[in-house]
Amino acid sequence: MSRHAVRKYPHDYLHENRPYAESQSDIGGGLLLGAVTLIVLMALIVVGLV
Repeated sequence: MSRHAVRKYPHDYLHENRPYAESQSDIGGGLLLGAVTLIVLMALIVVGLV
């Protein structure tokens, strides 16, 4: 394997030619969106209890 080869997931059946960095970016974006959603829901619960 050459040093400059693009790293890819070996068993990614959804995205065969998807670069590793792109997958990591999408995963990070999904986690960020989930965290923001969780914070907003918790804030609404706290405001509703006060």
